Amino acid sequence: MDISLYHEFVTLASHRNYSAAARDLNMSQPTLSRHMNALGKELKCQLFYDTRPLTLTVAGEQTLRFASKIISDEQNLRASLQKLKSTKNPRIRILNLLHVNTLYIGINEIIPDAKAHFADLRFEFVNMDHFGLNAAQMVEMEKVDVSFDMCIRPEGDFTLPE
Repeated sequence: MDISLYHEFVTLASHRNYSAAARDLNMSQPTLSRHMNALGKELKCQLFYDTRPLTLTVAGEQTLRFASKIISDEQNLRASLQKLKSTKNPRIRILNLLHVNTLYIGINEIIPDAKAHFADLRFEFVNMDHFGLNAAQMVEMEKVDVSFDMCIRPEGDFTLPE
C-alpha cells in the first residue's frame, strides 16, 4: 500500500478534475491517471465514473472515507513517532535476578509511580543467562541499564521525587 496514492486520490476527489488535481499535486495529468488506475486495480474496484466533472462511484465514496482516515492515521503516527524521537531513551533495562525477591518487591512498588511521572517509560527485565556475562559486564556493555548486587528494602514508603 502506497499511502501517497491515497493523498492523490483525496486531492482528485476534491478537485473532480485530473488536470486541476495534477497541478495541485505538482505532477503530470498522465502520471496521476496512471496512479489512480493502479489504486483502482489494487483495490479491485472502479473509483470514479468517467464523467465531466469526475464523480465517485459507491466504491470511490467508501474509499474516500477510509483514505481520509488512513491519511489522518499516518499523520498521527508520524507525530507520535516524532515525540518518541525527542525522548532520549524511554526504556529502562533491568537485570533479571530471580533469586533476589526483595528487589522485585521494591521494583513492583516503584514502577507504577515512575509511569505516572513518565508515561512513555518502559521497563524491560533482561535475563542474565541470556548473554553469558556477569552483572557488571552487562552494564558495561550496555546490555542492561540497571543491575543490583545487593538490595536492601527501604523502610517506609518509597516514591520518586517530583
